Amino acid sequence: MSTTPIYIGIDSGGTKTVGLACNEDGETIASYSTVGANPYDVGWDRSYEIFNDCVKQLCPEASQLAKVCISAAGIGSVTAERTATWASTLSLNPSQLYIIGDAYAAHLGAFAGEEGILVLAGTGAIMIARQQDEMIRVGGWGHILGDQGSGYGIALDAIRQSVIDSDLQIDSSLLKAVKSFYNIETITELLDVLHNKPKSTIANFVRTVLDLAQQGDVSSMVILEKHFAVFKQQLSYLKGLSMSSKVSSIGGLFEHSFYLEYFKILLTELELDFQDAIFNPVEAAVQIALNQLDLPRKYQFAH
Repeated sequence: MSTTPIYIGIDSGGTKTVGLACNEDGETIASYSTVGANPYDVGWDRSYEIFNDCVKQLCPEASQLAKVCISAAGIGSVTAERTATWASTLSLNPSQLYIIGDAYAAHLGAFAGEEGILVLAGTGAIMIARQQDEMIRVGGWGHILGDQGSGYGIALDAIRQSVIDSDLQIDSSLLKAVKSFYNIETITELLDVLHNKPKSTIANFVRTVLDLAQQGDVSSMVILEKHFAVFKQQLSYLKGLSMSSKVSSIGGLFEHSFYLEYFKILLTELELDFQDAIFNPVEAAVQIALNQLDLPRKYQFAH
Protein backbone atom coordinates (compact mmCIF):
# COMPACT_ATOMS: atom_id res chain seq x y z
CA MET A 1 0.00 0.00 0.00
CA SER A 2 1.37 3.39 -0.97
CA THR A 3 2.19 5.86 1.81
CA THR A 4 2.67 8.85 -0.49
CA PRO A 5 1.03 11.90 1.16
CA ILE A 6 -1.66 13.40 -1.06
CA TYR A 7 -2.56 17.09 -1.25
CA ILE A 8 -5.94 18.03 -2.67
CA GLY A 9 -7.22 21.27 -4.14
CA ILE A 10 -10.92 21.70 -4.93
CA ASP A 11 -12.52 24.65 -6.70
CA SER A 12 -16.30 24.87 -6.79
CA GLY A 13 -18.71 27.35 -8.33
CA GLY A 14 -22.39 27.31 -9.10
CA THR A 15 -22.18 24.89 -12.02
CA LYS A 16 -19.01 22.83 -11.62
CA THR A 17 -16.65 21.44 -8.99
CA VAL A 18 -13.10 20.54 -10.04
CA GLY A 19 -10.49 18.78 -7.94
CA LEU A 20 -6.81 17.94 -8.27
CA ALA A 21 -4.70 15.57 -6.19
CA CYS A 22 -0.93 16.06 -6.08
CA ASN A 23 2.06 14.56 -4.31
CA GLU A 24 4.35 16.66 -2.11
CA ASP A 25 6.34 17.71 -5.18
CA GLY A 26 3.22 19.22 -6.75
CA GLU A 27 2.92 16.51 -9.41
CA THR A 28 -0.67 15.74 -10.38
CA ILE A 29 -1.84 12.26 -9.36
CA ALA A 30 -5.54 12.49 -10.15
CA SER A 31 -8.25 14.88 -11.22
CA TYR A 32 -12.02 14.85 -10.80
CA SER A 33 -14.93 16.97 -11.99
CA THR A 34 -18.53 16.97 -10.82
CA VAL A 35 -21.53 19.27 -10.30
CA GLY A 36 -21.45 22.64 -8.56
CA ALA A 37 -21.47 22.73 -4.75
CA ASN A 38 -22.45 26.32 -3.90
CA PRO A 39 -24.39 25.74 -0.65
CA TYR A 40 -26.82 28.54 -1.47
CA ASP A 41 -27.71 26.78 -4.72
CA VAL A 42 -27.76 23.14 -3.61
CA GLY A 43 -28.11 23.41 0.19
CA TRP A 44 -25.45 22.80 2.85
CA ASP A 45 -26.08 19.07 3.21
CA ARG A 46 -25.78 18.47 -0.53
CA SER A 47 -22.71 20.74 -0.67
CA TYR A 48 -20.97 18.62 1.98
CA GLU A 49 -21.89 15.46 0.05
CA ILE A 50 -20.34 16.79 -3.16
CA PHE A 51 -17.10 17.84 -1.45
CA ASN A 52 -16.90 14.57 0.45
CA ASP A 53 -17.34 12.60 -2.77
CA CYS A 54 -14.68 14.71 -4.48
CA VAL A 55 -12.15 14.05 -1.70
CA LYS A 56 -12.84 10.29 -1.76
CA GLN A 57 -12.56 10.14 -5.56
CA LEU A 58 -9.19 11.91 -5.45
CA CYS A 59 -7.84 10.02 -2.42
CA PRO A 60 -9.61 6.69 -1.79
CA GLU A 61 -7.16 5.77 0.97
CA ALA A 62 -7.82 8.21 3.85
CA SER A 63 -4.47 7.47 5.52
CA GLN A 64 -2.65 9.10 2.57
CA LEU A 65 -4.52 12.38 2.84
CA ALA A 66 -2.25 15.20 4.00
CA LYS A 67 -4.07 18.50 3.33
CA VAL A 68 -7.20 19.69 1.53
CA CYS A 69 -7.97 23.21 0.33
CA ILE A 70 -11.56 23.92 -0.69
CA SER A 71 -12.13 27.04 -2.74
CA ALA A 72 -15.89 27.51 -2.83
CA ALA A 73 -18.52 30.01 -3.91
CA GLY A 74 -21.13 31.09 -1.39
CA ILE A 75 -19.34 30.15 1.84
CA GLY A 76 -19.27 33.64 3.37
CA SER A 77 -16.72 34.49 6.05
CA VAL A 78 -14.16 31.85 6.99
CA THR A 79 -13.27 31.28 10.64
CA ALA A 80 -11.55 28.55 12.62
CA GLU A 81 -14.97 27.49 13.88
CA ARG A 82 -16.34 27.16 10.35
CA THR A 83 -13.30 25.15 9.33
CA ALA A 84 -13.81 22.81 12.30
CA THR A 85 -17.46 22.30 11.31
CA TRP A 86 -16.56 21.50 7.70
CA ALA A 87 -13.73 19.22 8.77
CA SER A 88 -16.05 17.22 11.01
CA THR A 89 -18.64 16.90 8.26
CA LEU A 90 -16.00 15.75 5.79
CA SER A 91 -14.40 13.34 8.32
CA LEU A 92 -11.19 15.39 8.35
CA ASN A 93 -9.03 16.82 11.10
CA PRO A 94 -9.24 20.67 11.16
CA SER A 95 -5.46 20.77 10.72
CA GLN A 96 -5.92 19.07 7.34
CA LEU A 97 -8.35 21.62 5.91
CA TYR A 98 -8.25 25.09 4.45
CA ILE A 99 -11.45 26.80 3.29
CA ILE A 100 -11.34 29.96 1.23
CA GLY A 101 -13.82 31.87 -0.91
CA ASP A 102 -13.44 31.09 -4.60
CA ALA A 103 -12.71 34.69 -5.56
CA TYR A 104 -9.92 34.98 -2.99
CA ALA A 105 -8.37 31.70 -4.07
CA ALA A 106 -8.52 32.84 -7.68
CA HIS A 107 -6.65 36.02 -6.70
CA LEU A 108 -3.96 34.10 -4.84
CA GLY A 109 -3.47 31.90 -7.89
CA ALA A 110 -3.55 34.68 -10.46
CA PHE A 111 -0.73 36.60 -8.75
CA ALA A 112 0.96 33.67 -6.96
CA GLY A 113 0.25 35.34 -3.62
CA GLU A 114 1.48 38.80 -4.64
CA GLU A 115 -0.47 42.07 -4.82
CA GLY A 116 -2.67 42.98 -7.75
CA ILE A 117 -6.27 43.36 -8.85
CA LEU A 118 -8.27 40.40 -10.10
CA VAL A 119 -11.48 40.80 -12.09
CA LEU A 120 -13.77 37.76 -12.26
CA ALA A 121 -16.55 37.93 -14.84
CA GLY A 122 -18.80 35.04 -15.75
CA THR A 123 -22.44 34.64 -14.81
CA GLY A 124 -21.64 37.03 -11.96
CA ALA A 125 -18.81 39.52 -11.46
CA ILE A 126 -16.51 40.56 -8.61
CA MET A 127 -13.15 42.31 -8.14
CA ILE A 128 -10.55 41.43 -5.53
CA ALA A 129 -7.42 43.43 -4.70
CA ARG A 130 -4.67 42.56 -2.27
CA GLN A 131 -2.94 45.17 -0.13
CA GLN A 132 -0.32 43.47 2.02
CA ASP A 133 -2.34 41.13 4.31
CA GLU A 134 -5.73 42.52 3.34
CA MET A 135 -7.98 41.15 0.59
CA ILE A 136 -10.35 43.87 -0.56
CA ARG A 137 -13.56 43.00 -2.38
CA VAL A 138 -15.64 45.20 -4.68
CA GLY A 139 -18.84 43.93 -6.29
CA GLY A 140 -20.04 40.37 -6.17
CA TRP A 141 -23.40 41.33 -4.71
CA GLY A 142 -25.39 38.95 -6.87
CA HIS A 143 -27.90 39.47 -9.65
CA ILE A 144 -30.33 41.50 -7.51
CA LEU A 145 -27.97 44.07 -6.00
CA GLY A 146 -25.00 44.13 -8.35
CA ASP A 147 -22.96 42.04 -10.77
CA GLN A 148 -22.37 44.86 -13.23
CA GLY A 149 -20.18 43.67 -16.06
CA SER A 150 -21.37 40.09 -15.63
CA GLY A 151 -22.97 37.79 -18.16
CA TYR A 152 -26.27 37.92 -16.33
CA GLY A 153 -26.25 41.69 -15.93
CA ILE A 154 -25.36 42.49 -19.54
CA ALA A 155 -27.76 39.91 -20.95
CA LEU A 156 -30.66 41.03 -18.76
CA ASP A 157 -30.22 44.67 -19.80
CA ALA A 158 -30.17 43.59 -23.44
CA ILE A 159 -33.34 41.51 -23.02
CA ARG A 160 -35.04 44.42 -21.27
CA GLN A 161 -34.10 46.70 -24.18
CA SER A 162 -35.58 44.20 -26.61
CA VAL A 163 -38.86 44.33 -24.67
CA ILE A 164 -38.86 48.13 -24.96
CA ASP A 165 -38.14 47.85 -28.68
CA SER A 166 -41.04 45.43 -29.06
CA ASP A 167 -43.42 47.79 -27.27
CA LEU A 168 -42.33 50.65 -29.54
CA GLN A 169 -42.52 48.42 -32.62
CA ILE A 170 -38.82 48.90 -33.35
CA ASP A 171 -37.51 45.91 -35.29
CA SER A 172 -34.07 46.16 -33.71
CA SER A 173 -31.16 43.76 -33.96
CA LEU A 174 -31.51 42.99 -30.26
CA LEU A 175 -35.18 42.14 -30.63
CA LYS A 176 -34.46 39.83 -33.56
CA ALA A 177 -31.59 38.23 -31.63
CA VAL A 178 -33.74 37.57 -28.56
CA LYS A 179 -36.48 35.96 -30.64
CA SER A 180 -33.94 33.80 -32.45
CA PHE A 181 -31.98 32.82 -29.32
CA TYR A 182 -35.06 31.81 -27.35
CA ASN A 183 -36.92 30.44 -30.37
CA ILE A 184 -40.00 32.60 -29.87
CA GLU A 185 -42.33 34.51 -32.18
CA THR A 186 -43.35 37.28 -29.78
CA ILE A 187 -41.81 38.90 -26.70
CA THR A 188 -44.84 37.81 -24.67
CA GLU A 189 -43.50 34.25 -24.87
CA LEU A 190 -40.41 35.32 -22.92
CA LEU A 191 -42.43 35.30 -19.71
CA ASP A 192 -42.80 31.55 -19.95
CA VAL A 193 -39.28 30.96 -21.28
CA LEU A 194 -37.56 32.82 -18.43
CA HIS A 195 -39.93 32.34 -15.48
CA ASN A 196 -38.42 30.29 -12.62
CA LYS A 197 -35.47 29.24 -14.77
CA PRO A 198 -31.78 29.16 -13.69
CA LYS A 199 -29.76 32.36 -14.03
CA SER A 200 -27.87 30.74 -16.87
CA THR A 201 -31.04 30.91 -19.02
CA ILE A 202 -30.54 34.66 -19.12
CA ALA A 203 -26.74 34.79 -18.78
CA ASN A 204 -26.16 32.54 -21.79
CA PHE A 205 -27.57 35.25 -24.05
CA VAL A 206 -24.58 37.48 -23.27
CA ARG A 207 -22.41 36.07 -26.04
CA THR A 208 -25.00 37.09 -28.60
CA VAL A 209 -25.01 40.60 -27.13
CA LEU A 210 -21.20 40.75 -27.32
CA ASP A 211 -21.30 39.50 -30.91
CA LEU A 212 -23.76 42.27 -31.80
CA ALA A 213 -21.60 44.88 -30.06
CA GLN A 214 -18.57 43.64 -31.98
CA GLN A 215 -20.55 44.05 -35.20
CA GLY A 216 -21.33 47.65 -34.30
CA ASP A 217 -24.89 47.35 -32.98
CA VAL A 218 -25.49 50.66 -31.16
CA SER A 219 -27.90 49.37 -28.51
CA SER A 220 -25.58 46.51 -27.56
CA MET A 221 -22.61 48.87 -27.33
CA VAL A 222 -24.55 51.29 -25.11
CA ILE A 223 -25.34 48.42 -22.73
CA LEU A 224 -21.72 47.24 -22.66
CA GLU A 225 -20.47 50.79 -22.07
CA LYS A 226 -22.89 51.19 -19.17
CA HIS A 227 -21.47 48.11 -17.46
CA PHE A 228 -17.86 49.01 -18.16
CA ALA A 229 -18.47 52.47 -16.70
CA VAL A 230 -19.06 50.70 -13.37
CA PHE A 231 -15.92 48.62 -13.94
CA LYS A 232 -14.03 51.89 -14.45
CA GLN A 233 -15.26 53.25 -11.12
CA GLN A 234 -14.39 50.03 -9.30
CA LEU A 235 -10.95 49.70 -10.85
CA SER A 236 -10.14 53.36 -10.15
CA TYR A 237 -11.02 52.82 -6.50
CA LEU A 238 -8.95 49.64 -6.19
CA LYS A 239 -6.02 51.23 -8.01
CA GLY A 240 -5.89 53.80 -5.23
CA LEU A 241 -5.73 51.05 -2.59
CA SER A 242 -3.40 48.54 -4.23
CA MET A 243 0.37 48.95 -4.28
CA SER A 244 0.46 47.17 -7.63
CA SER A 245 -0.77 48.26 -11.05
CA LYS A 246 -1.10 44.63 -12.20
CA VAL A 247 -4.54 43.40 -13.23
CA SER A 248 -5.51 39.87 -14.15
CA SER A 249 -8.82 38.35 -15.18
CA ILE A 250 -10.68 35.08 -15.01
CA GLY A 251 -14.12 33.88 -16.04
CA GLY A 252 -16.05 32.88 -19.13
CA LEU A 253 -16.69 36.40 -20.44
CA PHE A 254 -12.98 36.95 -20.99
CA GLU A 255 -13.05 34.08 -23.48
CA HIS A 256 -14.97 36.40 -25.81
CA SER A 257 -12.39 38.35 -27.79
CA PHE A 258 -14.40 41.59 -27.92
CA TYR A 259 -15.07 41.64 -24.17
CA LEU A 260 -11.38 41.01 -23.44
CA GLU A 261 -10.28 43.64 -25.96
CA TYR A 262 -12.69 46.21 -24.50
CA PHE A 263 -11.45 45.36 -21.00
CA LYS A 264 -7.81 45.85 -21.98
CA ILE A 265 -8.63 49.24 -23.52
CA LEU A 266 -10.15 50.25 -20.19
CA LEU A 267 -7.00 49.18 -18.35
CA THR A 268 -4.88 51.27 -20.70
CA GLU A 269 -7.06 54.32 -19.99
CA LEU A 270 -6.53 53.77 -16.25
CA GLU A 271 -2.78 53.13 -16.66
CA LEU A 272 -3.10 49.60 -15.33
CA ASP A 273 -1.11 46.63 -16.63
CA PHE A 274 -2.75 43.38 -17.75
CA GLN A 275 -1.12 40.05 -16.99
CA ASP A 276 -2.26 36.47 -17.49
CA ALA A 277 -3.11 34.47 -14.38
CA ILE A 278 -0.19 32.39 -13.08
CA PHE A 279 -2.38 29.60 -11.68
CA ASN A 280 -6.02 28.80 -12.39
CA PRO A 281 -8.31 28.50 -9.32
CA VAL A 282 -8.01 24.75 -8.76
CA GLU A 283 -4.23 24.93 -9.20
CA ALA A 284 -4.25 27.74 -6.64
CA ALA A 285 -6.18 25.54 -4.21
CA VAL A 286 -3.53 22.82 -4.58
CA GLN A 287 -0.76 25.37 -3.99
CA ILE A 288 -2.51 26.47 -0.80
CA ALA A 289 -2.80 22.86 0.37
CA LEU A 290 0.93 22.48 -0.30
CA ASN A 291 1.65 25.69 1.66
CA GLN A 292 3.27 27.12 -1.46
CA LEU A 293 1.15 30.28 -1.52
CA ASP A 294 1.39 33.12 0.97
CA LEU A 295 -2.08 33.37 2.46
CA PRO A 296 -3.25 36.68 3.94
CA ARG A 297 -3.15 36.68 7.74
CA LYS A 298 -6.94 36.38 8.03
CA TYR A 299 -6.69 32.84 6.63
CA GLN A 300 -3.72 31.79 8.76
CA PHE A 301 -5.55 30.25 11.71
CA ALA A 302 -4.83 27.11 13.70
CA HIS A 303 -2.91 25.17 11.08
